[in-house]
Amino acid sequence: MGESLNLLPASYSDFRRAAEKRLPRFLFDYIDGGAGAEVTLRRNTADWEAVQLTQKVLRDASKLDCSVELFGQKLAMPRKPRLLRKLTKVFSLRSLCF
Repeated sequence: MGESLNLLPASYSDFRRAAEKRLPRFLFDYIDGGAGAEVTLRRNTADWEAVQLTQKVLRDASKLDCSVELFGQKLAMPRKPRLLRKLTKVFSLRSLCF
């Protein structure tokens, strides 16, 4: 009965709890906190809580199309800007939550 299931995060609060467990305390507090009366923080939190995440389990990914058209040119897969790629490697969501 004490076993916990290893489920993927399915809501804003799930991601927040996972980040709180994985990040150093000072970093989590910085990201999680707000300034002044924290009005913007409350609005952003409410907006994120309104997002419905849908887990795609056992879906056929054989015909997945990641192509994008950019400036009239079709690219097989979109590329991230260099800085974003670097940040993704350093602070990937997967490494923070699992």
